[in-house]
Amino acid sequence: MARVEGAAPSGPGYVPSPPERTFHRILAVLGAAAFLAHTLLKVRDGLLPELLWGCNVSAVALILGFAFEWPRVVGAAFLWRLVLGEPGFLAGLGSGERYTWTSALVHLVPTALAALYLRRSGLPRGSAAWALAVSLLLVPLSRAWTPADLNVNFAHRRIAFLAERFPGRWAYRLASLLLAGAALGLAEAGCRGLLRAGRSAAKQG
Repeated sequence: MARVEGAAPSGPGYVPSPPERTFHRILAVLGAAAFLAHTLLKVRDGLLPELLWGCNVSAVALILGFAFEWPRVVGAAFLWRLVLGEPGFLAGLGSGERYTWTSALVHLVPTALAALYLRRSGLPRGSAAWALAVSLLLVPLSRAWTPADLNVNFAHRRIAFLAERFPGRWAYRLASLLLAGAALGLAEAGCRGLLRAGRSAAKQG
């Protein structure tokens, strides 16, 4: 396995032990169960294109990352959810938007599981850049493959508060890029700092 900077208590080149590998596969199974329930509900409601929302894509990424021991994939997906996915979900709840119970499951369960994984593996440097790159890629894919009325990943209609302040097309895109990039970068630095502090406290204890 590639060496991971800021890795887990076992050393800078975190390699999971057999019990840890088993634990990570359990995380994958739990995440997959939540996502399967969510997918079945989307199929029932005729909303399968909504699975291209970044929250759903990142949930699949986390499942694969848990199963195949890909810390960088887990790190990027976790940061995306922490900075962009969960705040959007909570803002929707606060504004009275209705979600299915599986939406809550797919938002909260994989994020919590990813935190458990990264506590052991560490957060790889550059996770924020990968999260931003995938986020940018999802917009044209959503515009091409999903109905406009669903506005998946805001590919068809802009985010209102940003559009009001940056009405020009390129001004809006640049502002979105800078805000997302800055937030993801700060989140990566903060998470890496917290992990380092946690490991130092554990060694001193």
